[in-house]
Amino acid sequence: MINEVPKAGSKRSRREVLAGAGGAVGVLAAQAILGAKTARAADGDPMFLGTAMSETATTGITNTNTTSGVVALYAASTAGGVGVLGESHSGQGVHGYSTSGAGVLGGGSGATGDGVEGRTDDAGHSGIYGHNESPNTGGKGVFGTSTNGNGVEGSTEAAGSSGLYGHNDSSSAGGKGVFGASTKGVGVSGSGGTGRS
Repeated sequence: MINEVPKAGSKRSRREVLAGAGGAVGVLAAQAILGAKTARAADGDPMFLGTAMSETATTGITNTNTTSGVVALYAASTAGGVGVLGESHSGQGVHGYSTSGAGVLGGGSGATGDGVEGRTDDAGHSGIYGHNESPNTGGKGVFGTSTNGNGVEGSTEAAGSSGLYGHNDSSSAGGKGVFGASTKGVGVSGSGGTGRS
């Protein structure tokens, strides 16, 4: 049986009208899915896995669970990749802040699992930099402690540099570049090769 083409001006049945409208909706839905990588890149759009998104406003996630240790956002990489990557062209790549705990906490396990590692390729900056902004005396920029090893250890391969170097820039007298104290041992001990100590 050959379907005849409706003549111009012929009246369509209600069923034909509904079928045509349903087909149009299906086409629009398919176009939305196929064009997800280019269309879904504006404020207010949902986030889709495997798709790069862009925005002009801050995206926030708040977990209102009062149980201690609850995680608001969790990301993991199982193949040796990076769990979370933060990048900035002129500010902090990753910024952490807490009113009662650590702003950023890093943990590691195994022979190569450092808790926190910092790197830089600029000679004028530090791999890890600590700054204490308290107006009160006694604040520490960097503090290290260990149960069975050195609290802070420094190392260098440059002949003209020090493994650990301290300087005091105060304009008042009495400041110390390096100070060591021990309750039952030596406050500061040094050793060197080729007859130097």
